[in-house]
Amino acid sequence: MSNTAVFGLSVLVYAGLPLVFVAWRTPFRFVLLYAHLAALLVFAGLLSGVYQLELAGLTIPAGQVAYAGLMFTAIVTLIAGRDLQVLRNVVAVTIAVDVLVLASFALTGYAVDAPNINDPFGVPEATFATVLRPVVTGGVLTVVLIVLLTSLLERAKARRSGRSMTMVYVLAFVGVLTIDGLLFPVVAQAPTPGLGAAVVEGVLGKLLLAGVYAVPLLGFVVFHRGLVERFEATPIPVRQLAALSRDPLLDRLDATERLAGRAQATVQRILDAATGTALVTLDPDFRITRFNRGAELLFGYTEAEVLGRTPEILRHADGVTPDGHVRGVPRDETTSTWRGLSDGVHRDAHYRDKSGAEVVLSLSVNEIRSDGVLIGYLATGEDVTERARAEQVQAEALRREQESVRRLEEADAVKDELVSTISHELRTPITSIQGYTELIVDGAYGPVDPRQSEALEKVDRNVTRLRALVDDLLYVARGPDAGPSGRATPLDLREVVTDAWSTVEQLAADRRLDLRLDLPREPVVVTGDPLVLERLVLNLAGNAVKFTPDGGRVTCSARTAATEAVLAVSDTGMGIPTEDLGRVFERFWRAPQAHDEQIAGSGLGLPVAQRIVAEHQGSIEVESALGEGTTVTVRLPSATLPA
Repeated sequence: MSNTAVFGLSVLVYAGLPLVFVAWRTPFRFVLLYAHLAALLVFAGLLSGVYQLELAGLTIPAGQVAYAGLMFTAIVTLIAGRDLQVLRNVVAVTIAVDVLVLASFALTGYAVDAPNINDPFGVPEATFATVLRPVVTGGVLTVVLIVLLTSLLERAKARRSGRSMTMVYVLAFVGVLTIDGLLFPVVAQAPTPGLGAAVVEGVLGKLLLAGVYAVPLLGFVVFHRGLVERFEATPIPVRQLAALSRDPLLDRLDATERLAGRAQATVQRILDAATGTALVTLDPDFRITRFNRGAELLFGYTEAEVLGRTPEILRHADGVTPDGHVRGVPRDETTSTWRGLSDGVHRDAHYRDKSGAEVVLSLSVNEIRSDGVLIGYLATGEDVTERARAEQVQAEALRREQESVRRLEEADAVKDELVSTISHELRTPITSIQGYTELIVDGAYGPVDPRQSEALEKVDRNVTRLRALVDDLLYVARGPDAGPSGRATPLDLREVVTDAWSTVEQLAADRRLDLRLDLPREPVVVTGDPLVLERLVLNLAGNAVKFTPDGGRVTCSARTAATEAVLAVSDTGMGIPTEDLGRVFERFWRAPQAHDEQIAGSGLGLPVAQRIVAEHQGSIEVESALGEGTTVTVRLPSATLPA
């Protein structure tokens, strides 16, 4: 095998194994790296005089190849460990191996010189005596160079960052090996005439070795970039290497543990202080790990009773659940249910306390993660049992109210049907009574004296009133979708008002009222049914006459305003209280004053008027005050008379 092949295999073994150890995710990674360091230290000493390699005109001892591998392993171990204790371990391994080698060489030299000990190989004692100085100086120099290498990297880390650090590792490695090639011949050998040549050859040899080992070192820095970045972000206090105090990492660990302890105690105090809120922590399998004071008060369980159990314990009383599962045993549906809740949204959830009473919580479940790993859940619940009960009562009250409204609507429909039926049935006898009354008055059944004629006139007037009441009942009993009655045509509202006003004058013939009719000279044209509109005027004016005491005034006017026809009926009567104006269009409603004054009426005048106005696409409004009279204003769309 050629020199080059042996050299290549040596570098491959010395540099390849530590790279394998670093990449291998095993708890023994650093133990393997330290063992590799120790072996290379031994090989560097043992192989120096065994064989030498001729490369590029240089003589490279096999021990120097192992030594370069030692420095390569040291820098890889430091980067992987990124801690002062790792540096201490590397230095300790170096010192321990050198001391052991030194002791074993001294012991061996003494043994081979002792007369009672066999020396089968005939090795002279002087051989071991001459090795003692290189071992001592080499060990000391190795420790110094490892510390120097670490210091150089720490200085570079403080001044550079990112990709600019890549070549720093290579340059620091080359520099340290070059220093070793310069100093080792000086400190390890006695001054001789050939010392200068040995130094030059040593430096050139170390440069060659540094160049070869720089290739795997550069590959390590590039391909393990994440590991290298963590090393660059973690300072190593090299000055504390020989300090007698504990490792700063251990100090920081103790400080962190103390802080964690205080934080845990603080969290526990916060959990216990939140007596009005249930705070429950669970592990990833939904077993309870914390149960604060608020949860204890709410559910009646102590923390000791629920630790290690699932929330299923809060859903049922002691024993077996209604579906036959033992309470507290994890089940897939329980886990799935809670996992579905773990989105932080508040929901009402129903549970049972220790006594079996229902408890309603406004519950939210949040995942607890550390570095992206799920470590448990936090359930936060607020007691909303009273609110839930109030909402339930309110919902029940609303249901009952809706049921009452439905029944009232049914009763109203039945009432309308009854009113319509009775009204239709009354029209026949009323028509008959009115007809026979007219026949008697006309003398069809014999002469009628004045007293009988006066009585018959009263009968006729009351029958007419009764007929008007029946017509009003039939009108308001019509459904809202029945549409307008009669046929709508363009007409002059003045004629309708004039015809109705003559009837009003007859109604007020025996009253002392000032009746005023105010009509313009120009036509007031609207589209509608004249008989229905006449009924509108009669209802409004009839109410005005009815509720105005003697000596009062009733006025009816009509006019055109822009695109509207305005009909107004006003009086100086008793008026309506302001608080009752909202009820004037209710069927059968009458003002308290009308009852007190015993004024006859059905309470249908204004509802009928409102219905007529609505059928004619108009609007109606009432203005009134108690003791100040009433004004009813109707607005209808204007129209044009046909040519």
